[in-house]
Amino acid sequence: MKTGSWHRIVGIIGPGAMGSVLALELRQVPGTRVVFFGRQGPQGHRATLEWNRTHHELDIAAPNLAECRDVSIVFTTTKAHQLSASIATNAAYLAPGIPVVVACNGMVDEEMALLTQRYPFQWRRGTMTYAAKFLAPGRWRVTNERGTLAWGPWPDSQAEPCAIERELVAAIKGWEWQPDIAQHVREKWLFNSALNSLCGELNLKSNGESLKHRAALATLFAEAYRLGEELWGAWRETEEGLFRRLLALIEATAENQNSLMRDLEQGHRTESLYLAGLLTRASGSYPALQRAHAAIRAQEQEEGN
Repeated sequence: MKTGSWHRIVGIIGPGAMGSVLALELRQVPGTRVVFFGRQGPQGHRATLEWNRTHHELDIAAPNLAECRDVSIVFTTTKAHQLSASIATNAAYLAPGIPVVVACNGMVDEEMALLTQRYPFQWRRGTMTYAAKFLAPGRWRVTNERGTLAWGPWPDSQAEPCAIERELVAAIKGWEWQPDIAQHVREKWLFNSALNSLCGELNLKSNGESLKHRAALATLFAEAYRLGEELWGAWRETEEGLFRRLLALIEATAENQNSLMRDLEQGHRTESLYLAGLLTRASGSYPALQRAHAAIRAQEQEEGN
């Protein structure tokens, strides 16, 4: 879709660290205008990113109404608990039928079921592996040399990517269309439910610190694995195989700030409700997940969240 001198306009809902990273990635695609949407609607966005020893400045003007209507795809990078409100605020600015990629952490199946009924977009689900360290308001350091973004159809696994999606996948290294995105989302939920719950309960600031508590990590992982089976059926990979993958992920991101612990330190609401908190939807017994989730919720409530 052409608008003025732009070949395509890409929208991002969520002007935080991950939204800024995606904007920086999109900036490399010729003819692409990135626009941001926040809690109050369309907005400008300024940020500084340190990545691979280079400083990158983002200074993105707020879109006008015509540009909003010409957005051809949207990536949503809000926290899980902000998803529904963010879509409700911004849906009217967007053209019906465009793809909307929900790339937040945690399981948001129930929220997405309602969103698909209320808003006439092509709904997608996505996962990211970018990691960023908070330095100051509007300033982050990307801590992995190369991140990835995968997304695919939700809930219809047979849907095909549209033209704008094929263009972006072809243009940006590490971005891919994933028809089986549901499995990837659930695996990320499993890893985060064990790792982030442990870091939040024990106040571990970095992912690597969890390796000092491997027995507790293994217990949380085993319960999350069983919880996933109760909620969605059998996993495609064994518990042992997935746990080995989690340990490899922790080792690769050992120096990274744990995202849930960072939210607690900043007095923000965490995503625990969409991670270990899913045990409230199950009938089984998950004492370690229950204890971790309760400890995190208690810290949130101290901050009024």
